[in-house]
Amino acid sequence: MNETFLTFSEASKTIPGRPHSSAVWRWARHGVKVRGSQQRVKLQHVRAGARLLTTKAWLDEFMHSLARADADYFEGQPALSLPQSAKGTRTPEQRAAAADAARTRCLASKK
Repeated sequence: MNETFLTFSEASKTIPGRPHSSAVWRWARHGVKVRGSQQRVKLQHVRAGARLLTTKAWLDEFMHSLARADADYFEGQPALSLPQSAKGTRTPEQRAAAADAARTRCLASKK
């Protein structure tokens, strides 16, 4: 194996969003719960004395495993349908009427 080992601090700097090294430790020790099940995906690591180490390849596999689990979960979910008002199909008059009604409710709640 010619893989370079990374400390959790070094590993955290290679991940988008730069999570804290304690998050990387948590992923390795406890894992991340998969949506819709009690399973957990754990980051592979090794211990060298008192240090916990991982590799870039193990980080990639961890993130891909989470992405696959999310895809599996959402694949079985029904497509979201937006309410009519969120679809942007109201006329300017309907928008103005809705704004007036909201303004009236807001003023009434302040009394």
